[in-house]
Amino acid sequence: AAPGPTLNRDEDNTNVSFRAGADWKPSEDILAYLNFSQGYRGAAFNGQAANFPAEANFAAPEKLNSIEIGMKTDLWNRRGEFNVAIFHYDYKNQQFLDAFTLPGGAGSGFHTINAPKSRVDGAEFEFRAKATDDLEIRSALGLMHSKYVELTLHAGSRVCCVGNQLIQAPDY
Repeated sequence: AAPGPTLNRDEDNTNVSFRAGADWKPSEDILAYLNFSQGYRGAAFNGQAANFPAEANFAAPEKLNSIEIGMKTDLWNRRGEFNVAIFHYDYKNQQFLDAFTLPGGAGSGFHTINAPKSRVDGAEFEFRAKATDDLEIRSALGLMHSKYVELTLHAGSRVCCVGNQLIQAPDY
């Protein structure tokens, strides 16, 4: 097999992240909160590139800024609860696999790449009620809207994906 591309192994993987939050209890049964946090994933490489050297590549570190506001409530003398959270994620260099055509018509290969900017907004709702000592009712609903703010795939054909939904990010 022909040698693959020269890999950049000099990615800067230093990171300082933090989390800050505030809680407020307007009553004994209600807790409101606000959190800001940062997430980080170091530089990544395509670990399945053993079969085709053309698949070997590195992706830059991924960073995430997250804001969440929510409320947790106890109902009916602690026999029930209702929780709600609303969140916003801003990704920089989100990492994922992108398919491409291997040289010489050898099929499809994958590169680990970065989406320069992506965003996720959503909400989660949870309800629990203890109807009797033997019966508890639970329900949950998650809603999400995600999109790539900046992304072009397939270096050869240059497919613009701005506005597309993030991979593995369902609406419900």
